[in-house]
Amino acid sequence: MYVNWEVCNMKRVLDLGCWNGALVKELKNEYDIYGADINTARFDSSIKDRLFYLDITKEVPNIKPFDAIIMSEVLEHLDNDVIALKNIAKLLNKDGILYLTTPNSIPSFEYWDPAWIRWKLNLGGKHYHYSIEELLSKLNSCGFAIERIRLNGNIKWLFCRWFNLPLKHIFKLKKLLSTNVSKGYFDWEIIARKK
Repeated sequence: MYVNWEVCNMKRVLDLGCWNGALVKELKNEYDIYGADINTARFDSSIKDRLFYLDITKEVPNIKPFDAIIMSEVLEHLDNDVIALKNIAKLLNKDGILYLTTPNSIPSFEYWDPAWIRWKLNLGGKHYHYSIEELLSKLNSCGFAIERIRLNGNIKWLFCRWFNLPLKHIFKLKKLLSTNVSKGYFDWEIIARKK
């Protein structure tokens, strides 16, 4: 996962939607970093003391606040993103940083993303694409001030994503094409500070 570490020049960090905790494992010697996810079954048991269950759309646990929260490729899957963003603000220290990545909405071209198509055909979980206006409005209403916005991705990632679909789902291959770009094509990368 690509993270611009200038945002994490902090002491206490939470990787929200951490999946198995790989980022926590990678950085546990450099940061006071923790991971939270709704699915605890995939947690890496070697770092279980740094991982915990959290549904960010529900009540926020009473824990010590964080200096930075990383939320990469999670917001687009949530049914109530506004409640999630408000709860994230509660988990941050005053002037804390939210580092957020999520897919960009491209009118009449959202089918570049196979996950969006699965969602629209009701074949999988939610996978929403945001316009920048939507994101800025939601972040602002939830108590965040935007510090930086950037668009990530390249055409190589898009090609690999579509080429890998039949390899993975039809031919059941484990080895797939890859690029050095881990983010989706046209992903928003936003750094926002809690007001």
